[in-house]
Amino acid sequence: MAHLPARGRYCFPSTINGYSLHNALVTLTVVGIMMSVTIPSLLQLVERQRLASAANSLITALMTARSESIKRNVRAVLCPSRNGNICAGNSGAHTEWHHGYLLFVDDNANHLRDPEEPLLQAFDKTLPVRIYSSPHRDHVTYQPNGFATGANASFVLCGSNSGALRTVVVSNTGRARVDKGPNTCPAGPG
Repeated sequence: MAHLPARGRYCFPSTINGYSLHNALVTLTVVGIMMSVTIPSLLQLVERQRLASAANSLITALMTARSESIKRNVRAVLCPSRNGNICAGNSGAHTEWHHGYLLFVDDNANHLRDPEEPLLQAFDKTLPVRIYSSPHRDHVTYQPNGFATGANASFVLCGSNSGALRTVVVSNTGRARVDKGPNTCPAGPG
């Protein structure tokens, strides 16, 4: 019977295999190229999702205003606000809505929230998304029948990338929808 030498029973390779510096550099190069392609796409996806979320929030506010006007049989006004308590005035150009907006019952039909008029809801800031209404549209008033007679407003939602836009359109019947917007965002101080 032949005996194997002690060394023959447990055979270890004479060289240890592993990653060389060349392999590591090639791997890092491939990962870098893949990241340079995917990161811009990921940023665009995040931007689109922010705009979609802001558009949905604005539509929710508009539909809440419409619902409250019908339910309470009153005029309900949605207006932009910088402090969450009073309406921001009309600058004559595109009104900024991204600082927040208010929903209130407008008892005296002046389109401004007076201290005695109940505040139904205050909506928070939508930054980093900017929202501008069409010129001279500093409020949307819903009548007790749910119509927004004379509103015919458009809201342009702009992301940090000027190419990312959404538009919310309010018809005279009070319905809001997302529509294809303009090619540029209105200029504003932010």
